[in-house]
Amino acid sequence: MNYHTVRDRCAVNFESLNLPISTKSCLSILQQSGFREITCDVVALARTLVGKAEFRRTARFSEAPHIFSCGSFTKWLYAQKGIWLPRLSIQQVECGLEVAHEELNPGDLVFKSGIVNYYRNDPAKGVGHVGLYVGEQTVIHATNRGKIKGVVESSLEAFTSGNLIQSTRRIVSLHQNIHTLLIPSDYEVE
Repeated sequence: MNYHTVRDRCAVNFESLNLPISTKSCLSILQQSGFREITCDVVALARTLVGKAEFRRTARFSEAPHIFSCGSFTKWLYAQKGIWLPRLSIQQVECGLEVAHEELNPGDLVFKSGIVNYYRNDPAKGVGHVGLYVGEQTVIHATNRGKIKGVVESSLEAFTSGNLIQSTRRIVSLHQNIHTLLIPSDYEVE
């Protein structure tokens, strides 16, 4: 899977590059050039925002981490890992690899139909909402449903609340060795 840099972060799977030197050597060279490896667990990061961030349907990426729409929430989480996603759920549903519902791993995205569904070609495949699967049949998402507002953690059953799960997507496999690099300010990486 290919990744695109986000602002000052870049995700790299060195093993997939088939370089003639080791990952350790690559990291050493990059560190000598001012790059710094950082750790980012998107599930742990999402949990820090539960009950603290607000929801706004048209939230912009620049308003994070205080205000989110469902799509800007998942976009921002993956941006912290150095992985670019589009902002809208209908665009995110085309990213990563589709996985079966029963094979969900923490960090996978769950898309459901909703009150308003967006679609490219088939209205039956419309997407209205996205959340981050965090394990144990639980999803963290930004919402504004009734009394539930902001970033919340819900059971998968409550997340779907009678709506159809349209897709589940894996952006990063648990088996991939992804390194997140903080890019020095004097570099521009694309």
